[in-house]
Amino acid sequence: MIRTTPLGVQDKVIVRADQGHIRAYRCKDGESVWTLQHRPRICHRPYSDGQRIYFSLKRRLTAVKVEDGTEVWRFGLASCDGPSLILAKQGMVFNGGDDGKLYALDAKTGKKVWASDFSLPTLIVNTLGNQDSNLD
Repeated sequence: MIRTTPLGVQDKVIVRADQGHIRAYRCKDGESVWTLQHRPRICHRPYSDGQRIYFSLKRRLTAVKVEDGTEVWRFGLASCDGPSLILAKQGMVFNGGDDGKLYALDAKTGKKVWASDFSLPTLIVNTLGNQDSNLD
């Protein structure tokens, strides 16, 4: 069963199916071009920059070639089960995970360019000051 909106890339339609499959079909005739099997299940829609397809699994972000589905790179994370954002002009892939970080990766190599920690302690400011007021 298809679990996401199909992704059109080059002359192919890419779909994410149950049980961790990503499949590519030729647009002109529906012929199956390639199928990838990944465990665990891929929960978020794959994305593309026109050359590669990116998808996240529980502990990694993976890039594969549009043409044949061969792996280009994978980036392992402590926790990476979130959707990706591709900025093709900048050559960057962004992915956030349950570890509280946003990762910026080079789209061609998968190397980390930077990471930002959003799980830092939050400073709570008392905006009431020292007023003696009833908050009913």
